[in-house]
Amino acid sequence: QITSHNRQFAIDPADSKHLYWGVCGMIWASHDGGSTWQAVFGTPPKVGDDQAPHRGHAMAVSQKSEVVALDHESVLRVSRDHGTTWTELTKPPVAKNSSDTPAFPLFLGDGTLCVACRPSPGLAVSRDGGKTWQLQLTEHIILNAQATPEGAGVFAFDSTGKLHRSSDGGATFTLIKEVAHQWEPGLRFAGAVPAA
Repeated sequence: QITSHNRQFAIDPADSKHLYWGVCGMIWASHDGGSTWQAVFGTPPKVGDDQAPHRGHAMAVSQKSEVVALDHESVLRVSRDHGTTWTELTKPPVAKNSSDTPAFPLFLGDGTLCVACRPSPGLAVSRDGGKTWQLQLTEHIILNAQATPEGAGVFAFDSTGKLHRSSDGGATFTLIKEVAHQWEPGLRFAGAVPAA
């Protein structure tokens, strides 16, 4: 059930014994540092279902232990009780997820939730827990994004080699670096933004 979607595994930053793994249409959780796992969302795929690997969940966990899971249809769900129950959030304004270019969510330190999905342009930003969204960087396809170390902002790397930074929770962005890089749909490698 392991697939190559990025960000399918997440660790609770407030309590590292809580781990989440989104694979094959399911979400698994461990509350003892990975010693044991329980299915907390979805049902196992049927034997021989070769489409199941493309139905993973991209995962993120906030500083307040809120878990979000974004599925292959770009349906976003949240759990505030370590995966026991799940609530569907407003769908972010990004394209449908795919196996080659999966969408992914990320939390900033202040709880701002961001979602990016190539080849859909823009970075969807929600400051109210996924109820409403604003689309930033609307002319850029975001390949990778990462919260800044201090937690107040975000770095976003686009398909033309531009690195953007926001220091105000994704409200505004500044171009800080440009490199020779060109991504097109179908290319697996996209570039990375490491976290310190």
